[in-house]
Amino acid sequence: MTKLILLYFTLSCLLALSCSTAAKDPTSIVDDCGDGKTFSRKNAIDCVFNVVDTDHNERITPKEIDDAKSAYLKWWEKTLSWIIGAAKTDNVMKKCDANKDGFITHTDFPKTQDTCMPLLNKEGKKTGALCKFKSFCDRAADKMKKTVY
Repeated sequence: MTKLILLYFTLSCLLALSCSTAAKDPTSIVDDCGDGKTFSRKNAIDCVFNVVDTDHNERITPKEIDDAKSAYLKWWEKTLSWIIGAAKTDNVMKKCDANKDGFITHTDFPKTQDTCMPLLNKEGKKTGALCKFKSFCDRAADKMKKTVY
């Protein structure tokens, strides 16, 4: 049960449930991941474009998000994320596609810092979203056998 609860919070913040944060430079947001390493919003953005943007056109499509989830989430993470709903691709697009053009681009990330992989929730508490996304990136890097952020 503890693992399911932890997974719920991991997926919720990983896939951008409503949370909030504020910073002058959104890419400068950094979280201490407790493993002696930090992970920044810039690291997360680099990972998104190195892992999810498979055609390297600097635009993340809903299909690329689905493909990344299929490739890098474990079966039980996919199942739980479907049940929770936060991991549904349309929810990710709502939280991360600032101009609602159907793509997530580099220009969307500064505008969605409050909803897409935020550091803090509405109450000002850490979400852990960046560190949880770091786990996804590390798993992808291991599978791809390359540095992704």
